[in-house]
Amino acid sequence: MTSPQTRAFLGPFRQPVESRRCTSVFGQARVFVYTDGTRSAQYHWGKDFGVPVGTAVYAAGTGRVVLAEQRTTTGWSVVLEHAPGLYTAYYHLNELLVKKDTYVSTGTLIARSGTTGFSTGPHVHWEARINSTPIDPECLLAPPFLTHLPKNALRKLQPTGETQPGTPLPKDTNGLPG
Repeated sequence: MTSPQTRAFLGPFRQPVESRRCTSVFGQARVFVYTDGTRSAQYHWGKDFGVPVGTAVYAAGTGRVVLAEQRTTTGWSVVLEHAPGLYTAYYHLNELLVKKDTYVSTGTLIARSGTTGFSTGPHVHWEARINSTPIDPECLLAPPFLTHLPKNALRKLQPTGETQPGTPLPKDTNGLPG
C-alpha cells in the first residue's frame, strides 16, 4: 500500500478556480511607490485569478492541509502539502472550508474567494513551491507532472529533521517553508 504522500505525488492537478481570468502572472515584477517618494520592488510568486467574492476555490491536488488560518498579508489562507517539499497555497480567501491536518482530494472545495489581507480587489492568489523554491503553479497542470519517476525517486524526497510533515510553518514565508 502506498502512503498518502506517495499517492498525492502522482497527481493529477487542476486549476483552483473555474475562471481563466488571470490578473497577475507568476514572476511579474512589482514596483511600489510610497508617499515619501521611496520605492521598493518584489516579484509575484503566484498566479492571481480575478473572481467575485464567494467564488468556489478547489484543491489543485490531493494533499494534507498544513495551514488554514487568517494571516496579516495573505488574509484567510490555505496551504496544502502534496508530497514532502511540494506545497500549493491559496490566499485572500473569504471563507475557509477545511481544517488543518485534514486530507483533501483533487477538486475538493476548500474555500471561497475574497479580498482579505493585503489585496487590491477580489481574487485568489495561487502559489506553488518545491523545497521552498517558488515555481509557476501552471507547471503542475502540464501532464504528466511527476508521474513517470524512477522507482526510487520518492525515496530521495523523504523529509528529514525540521522538514517533516506537520512541522509548524514559519510566519514570515507566507505559510510556505523557507
